Order: sequence, then structure tokens, then C-alpha cells
Amino acid sequence: MRKRKNRKYKFVFAISYRRGGGAERAISQLAGAVADLGHDVTMVQRVVTEDDYDLDPRVRHIVVDPVPGFDPPEDPKLRHVPQPFRYILRHGYFALMASPVRGVTEHLYIRNHWMQDIGKTIRRQKADFVVPMLGEMEALAFAYTRFSKSRCVETIRCNPKKHPKSMIHRFARNIYDTFAEGVYVQNEGEAEYFPGFMQKRIFVIPNITDEVFTKISVPPKEEIKRFITAGRLVDQKNHEMLIRAFTDAVRSTENESAALEIYGDGELEKKLKRLVRKLGMEDRIFVLGRTKDLPEKYAASDAFVLSSDFEGQPNALMEAMFAGLPCISTDCPDGPSDLIEDGVSGLLVPVGDQEAMRDALVFMMKHPVQANDMGRKAKAFMTENFNAKAIAQRFVDECAALKNRFI
Repeated sequence: MRKRKNRKYKFVFAISYRRGGGAERAISQLAGAVADLGHDVTMVQRVVTEDDYDLDPRVRHIVVDPVPGFDPPEDPKLRHVPQPFRYILRHGYFALMASPVRGVTEHLYIRNHWMQDIGKTIRRQKADFVVPMLGEMEALAFAYTRFSKSRCVETIRCNPKKHPKSMIHRFARNIYDTFAEGVYVQNEGEAEYFPGFMQKRIFVIPNITDEVFTKISVPPKEEIKRFITAGRLVDQKNHEMLIRAFTDAVRSTENESAALEIYGDGELEKKLKRLVRKLGMEDRIFVLGRTKDLPEKYAASDAFVLSSDFEGQPNALMEAMFAGLPCISTDCPDGPSDLIEDGVSGLLVPVGDQEAMRDALVFMMKHPVQANDMGRKAKAFMTENFNAKAIAQRFVDECAALKNRFI
């Protein structure tokens, strides 16, 4: 990376909504950190909810009014329902059947209408760089920055081999990533996915962690008994394996005070609660939904666990390490092995390995001194390597280098 003059740029970040997931939190943090450096920053989004992550007041905020009937249902469990079926959820099955042509036509018109509005809003900003995140925004930003002075910096927020789930969506993502001015990824594993001719336009920037987590300092614990995890309740996170492993750990140690708290919302919430009941662990394992008080929950916990099958760069794990919690994580692609040195600053276990996860949980319970030492080293590592201002400056410098290559 070459250093650039201290010029101020105009950035537009674009996302559908800013609630619920790691990508949404990451874009909010990055936008604020770039604004803190004195750059002109705008956030364009489609849907606003009361659960949105906080946004730095220096970031200009533009909400493209959603067309009535098209915005996603408020119930987070329905976020991933395909759009055509949302019409049925909004207006009723019989209303759609009574006028199928009108229903389908209205759906297509609404979708086209809001896509054009968002695209035109992005284009009107005349930004130096447009940074979209997640699905439809990535496609819109790419399309509406063609034949303009704005440069599109596409983003990879999860393992590109496995996300999106749809092969068609992955193919489309690969097309606009190939022709975009730049691609911003979170780790080297994601960068290696792309062919050699693209590497000059790909840059690796880690996520920025919310400052509130960096200020937490969990004190050493005499016992490691209260475990915590946070993330969307979806297959990728493999909470089912974690629940079974924790159950085995508690029964093998006969630990009467150990508990596991799972925070997050998603389509598997009811299934996970049923599994907890089936295992007879209602008084030990708690599926608690999404919380706005995650920093306080971390501060009151003894250890953190991540059980994902794959990740981009796990924000929840980074936050827990910043807080000084002893951490266990699956060694999934990509991210955890970049953060945790196994046996030194945490424990890594093979993906999907229930027995190995059980053994790691048992180790934490039986060896609190070693666990506390891992938490201390994890916090020291994060403090040294993940300074928010330095990360934001690297992001700006990389974008500036991309722009110069294409002028």
C-alpha cells in the first residue's frame, strides 16, 4: 500500500438496514471512523428500525423511503422470506389469489421503483467512493456508478465460497466484483478466493470494534461457569452443536452452576428452544433473543463461545476478546485463526466437532487460572492490533490508491 496525500474524500456507504448482524454493525462503525478522520461521509439505507446500530452524528444519513407494502416484516424471523411471499404476508393469500395478475404486477413495480430510487440517490451524491454492503445494495451501487466519477468498492462480509447460499447469487456477485474498481475483504482467506488478475484491486481491512467493548475489562474469575455467545440464529452459526456440547460438558463435570446464554434472533429460535427442552437443560441453557445490552452481558460473563461453520470476520468474537473474556471458537474459515493463537489467547476446535467443543468447555471450567490468562492475552492482542483510527486510515489509503490507478 502506497501512502497518499492528506486529501479529504467523499464516501457513500449503502446498506438496506443497520440492525441484527455483524455486517450491519461493521458498516456503522467504519462510517463513523472514516468521518472521524475528517472525510465527508453519507450513509444511504432503505429501512430504519428502532433496533438500528448507532451512527456517528457526523455521518449524513439518507433514508430512501420504502414503498408501502414492500419493506420487510418487522418480525426478524421473516427477514429471509422471499420477496414474492412477503406480498402474501402483507396482503393475505386470498387477496393475491383474487387478483394474481395485479399482485404480481404490483410486486414487480414496487421492486423496480425502490431499486431505481436507491440507485439514483447513490448516483446523486457524486461521491469519490461508494461502499455497498450485502446483496441488492452491491448490485445497485455497481450499476449506478458506471460511467460516473464515483468508484465502487464492493465488499465481502462472509466466506465467499459459501455465501450467498444461492449459486446464482454467488455468480452475480462474482461478476460485479470482477468489474468493480475495488473489493474490500476482511481477511486473507477471503482475498485468496479471487483470481490473480484481481489481486491488485483487493485489499484486506479488519472490522472496527465498537469503542464500548474496548473499554470493558473483565476481571479474573475464580470459577468459569457463565458462558455466552451472540449471533444470528441460523444454520451457519451451528448453535445446535454448541447446545449439545455444552450439555455433555455439564453432565461430564457434574457442574451444578454452569450456564450458557445465547443472544440473537433468527429463523432457528423455536427449533433451538425445543432442543433445549428435549435435553432437559431449560435451567442451564437460555435462548434469549436479541439484546441492546451486549456489552453489559459480556462484562457479567466468564467466557465466550463461537460455534460457527464459517465466518467472514466474527465481530462477536472480536468484541469478546477486546473485553478480556476467555474465548473458545471453531477454527472455521475465515477469521478465528487470525485472532486466536490456540492455547495462548483462546482455544480453537475443529468445525462441527461436538466432542472437541465439549472438551474445550470442560477445560475452561476446570482450569480458571489458564482461562483468565487467555482472556488477558486476548485483550492485549486486540488492543495492539485493532486500533479503530489506524484501521479507518488504512481503509481510506487503500481506496485512494484504487482511485489513482483508474485516473
